[in-house]
Amino acid sequence: QANMLVFGKDKTKSDEFQKKRNGLNDIMNKMYQFNKDNVAYDSSKVNEIIAAALPKINEVTAVYAEYDIWLKELALQYLRELKYQSAINILKANVRFYPDLYQTYYWLGVAYQENKQYNLALKNFKLALSLNKNNSLATSRIKSIETKIVN
Repeated sequence: QANMLVFGKDKTKSDEFQKKRNGLNDIMNKMYQFNKDNVAYDSSKVNEIIAAALPKINEVTAVYAEYDIWLKELALQYLRELKYQSAINILKANVRFYPDLYQTYYWLGVAYQENKQYNLALKNFKLALSLNKNNSLATSRIKSIETKIVN
């Protein structure tokens, strides 16, 4: 998780930002529940939060420009704790919120690979590669998995 403190000199812009941010409090409180393992682990609860947040994701991103990175970091924390299902659910949310970012598919692939779900890992690494042909990490992981599957 990242914290950021930003100071601005323009009171009008600051007031506008605060108004936008305050308008997102309800949805951000719902999405903050991803921090709770019992919520992150439960696919149904995660899907409920996704359904509520998806219509407002552009507004969320306008205020919290790196929300996708926050979700990825939260999922990686779950991965480090070997809580694979929680990590996968959070990364699936990230894919739903940001389907045009190759990183979302790459990290979902990593979580699947760590959980030994190699076919799903391959699928996501290939999707990441389709969005960014120069993703050498995805290429390397694909080769690694294909070697495991063949042997």
